[in-house]
Amino acid sequence: MSGEVASNSNVVNSQVYNLQQAVADLKGVQTPNTDTQTTLQGNNKLHSATGQEMNMIRLFCEAFREDAAKIGRIAAAIEAKDKQLAQKGE
Repeated sequence: MSGEVASNSNVVNSQVYNLQQAVADLKGVQTPNTDTQTTLQGNNKLHSATGQEMNMIRLFCEAFREDAAKIGRIAAAIEAKDKQLAQKGE
């Protein structure tokens, strides 16, 4: 098998888990507190920017989680093919 590509689902599963943990860490980010006592235009812009930033983090987390799941599915398919080829003696 020297020089051939071989799957290793344990390594992939570990990495997918790490990706999922990274998403969980990002999701744990709390919305920062902003001043609600003033009516300054800058404070309104800060509220808007904070909301946009939190939305971007949410979207990134969703995409990242989907990618991690795809990596896991691809690895499982590759491992299944490896086993199939090994049974055929290829």
